[in-house]
Order: sequence, then structure tokens, then C-alpha cells
Amino acid sequence: MRDGEELMTTAQAAMILGVSPRQIRFLIFSGRLPAIRMGPVWMIRKENLYLPRVQVRPVGRPPGGGVPTEYEYEYVYE
Repeated sequence: MRDGEELMTTAQAAMILGVSPRQIRFLIFSGRLPAIRMGPVWMIRKENLYLPRVQVRPVGRPPGGGVPTEYEYEYVYE
């Protein structure tokens, strides 16, 4: 570990990325998110959260509830 390096748990990383801790563990196990095992806890460098291969979609439905905007409605339904 380097001086000034900020490490965080899977729960903290999940909060920053807006996903579940389970999704963070999936990213670690799939090799997309580098992490260090410290006993029973996975620790993640904060800078690694912003690697292109780590970018994930947030959990849940997209904002707007799937209702088409006026433009989309005209384009799709007319």
C-alpha cells in the first residue's frame, strides 16, 4: 500500500457507484475491478473505481419510469 492511498470496502465502493455490494464482488471476481484481500474483507483503491472496465449501470429501473417523452411518442407511434 502506498502512502496517501485511499482504500475502501465493497460496501463503500457500492455506495459511490450506486450499485449493490454483491455487484462490486462480482466485478472483483470477474477481474474487472482490482482489489486486495485483507483477511475476510476486500479492499478497493478509490482510483480503481473510475477505470473504464468498471463502469456499471445503477440498480433498478431508469428514471422516467419508461414513459415515452412527447418527442419519442411522435417518433415511435405516429
